[in-house]
Amino acid sequence: MSNSKISSLTASVTPLTGSEVLPIVQSSITKQVSVANLTDGRDVSSQSLTTSKNSSTGYVALNLVNTSQANVSTKVIAQLFTGFDTVGTRKDVFSIQYEPADSNNVNGNTVIRNRVGDTLAVVARYNGADYKIETGNLVQGTAAKGINFTANTPAAGMTSQLLNWYEEGTWTPNDSSGAGLSLAITGARYTRIGRQVTCTAFLTYPVTASAAAAVIGGLPFSAGGEGGFGVTGYSAAGFQLFLRSNSATSIAFVNNANVVTTNVALSTALIGFSFVYFV
Repeated sequence: MSNSKISSLTASVTPLTGSEVLPIVQSSITKQVSVANLTDGRDVSSQSLTTSKNSSTGYVALNLVNTSQANVSTKVIAQLFTGFDTVGTRKDVFSIQYEPADSNNVNGNTVIRNRVGDTLAVVARYNGADYKIETGNLVQGTAAKGINFTANTPAAGMTSQLLNWYEEGTWTPNDSSGAGLSLAITGARYTRIGRQVTCTAFLTYPVTASAAAAVIGGLPFSAGGEGGFGVTGYSAAGFQLFLRSNSATSIAFVNNANVVTTNVALSTALIGFSFVYFV
């Protein structure tokens, strides 16, 4: 066979099948190796890896297949890491692995692990039906985004199926009657789930002769058009009190006839209440 320039050779049919052979020099002897075996069994390093669209499927895919762990219980499908620590432990590892089904793992799990430095940040398992996050939290990345329940069949009056808020904490009830009263707050907490806010409080009114309507302000969120309603669980005033929305940020004490209660009626009273409203 005469020597030929590579540029003059007939172009091969692509994609290659893997059975094509190339000449290599091994132990000073020229041998042949198939394309499929060119890098088989050894690590290949690269500064970058680019994938292109498959001409037949139209999809871009990076397939990482582990064929060397057929007899072990956990098969690592892909693992990315930045380096090793002083004792040879891989650091900053992101891995995807498969845990076959057994007596404790009926359906098998696809497991995603993310280790930042030496700290395991997230472990998520998918068993073919559910995702389970064993370490870490789901963190809302954008305000007003959350869990969408539109897969459920709604009632006729449904206006939203998006749960996009949860919050709990303390709030500070204050006198908003205009009398300038100093309330003694024993405790006040709130919980917000979606648009619904529940406030609880224990407080004591000071000695007062004010005839102004008793109004409590300082709600943690401004109330929407629906307002809200509540009831005292305990009152040393000698009668049960109800609460209703007075403004976007305050509530008023009323009696069972919906008549506003005055400050003087609550003078020295210890009151505990729960109030629910919507933002």
